[in-house]
Amino acid sequence: MTNPTSPPIRILFAGRQSILRAGLSSLLTGEAGLQVVGEAPTLAAAIKLAAEGGADVLLADFESLLTIDPAAMAILYSNRHKVHTILLAEPDADKSLIADALRMGAWGIISKDAGIRILVKGIRSVVQGKIWLGTRCVAHLDEALLELGNSHGDSVRPKTFGLTRRELEIVAKIVSGYANREIAKKLSISEDTVKHHVTNIFDKTGVYNRLELALFAIHHGLVQKKEDE
Repeated sequence: MTNPTSPPIRILFAGRQSILRAGLSSLLTGEAGLQVVGEAPTLAAAIKLAAEGGADVLLADFESLLTIDPAAMAILYSNRHKVHTILLAEPDADKSLIADALRMGAWGIISKDAGIRILVKGIRSVVQGKIWLGTRCVAHLDEALLELGNSHGDSVRPKTFGLTRRELEIVAKIVSGYANREIAKKLSISEDTVKHHVTNIFDKTGVYNRLELALFAIHHGLVQKKEDE
């Protein structure tokens, strides 16, 4: 929980896509305890600005890392405990490149498909000195690197965002427009249990409300089609 007396976390954006920078700025401006302080078209320029004391967190387009000036990367590494860099990557980004980025001083990696809740959690976590990998905290850099070095055989989790079979059933009901009480009746469980599942679903997918969840589920193929009455 955010302490209202604590100074806000200052955030700087880096990336070649001005639309992406503007969108992120708009989404995060209203978040309690976060302050957007600027943006830069390149990662190198943003690192220099952040290192001069302009930010606590640097959100950077992962693709920018591929063309970064080695001198700027040295600045990133030397200031990694002052400026916590999170890279925004495509869902199918190369794991070996992600591992290299973490070794070079990045604190986290978040998919561009992630919801705003996941992004905010990642920001708060890296400021506390934790590694953020995908949708959760990882205790240590070594653990993150080991995980990235694992085989690519786990094809179920990325497609379902870690949702259980029961949670996927509830997602389908929400997409179909059912309220918690109706879902509880249809699945023969208590309404409190439904509420608990919905909270977990929101956390795992990074959405804020049922409408955003429905759109997210349809976009990512979590449901085949809306259920009939």
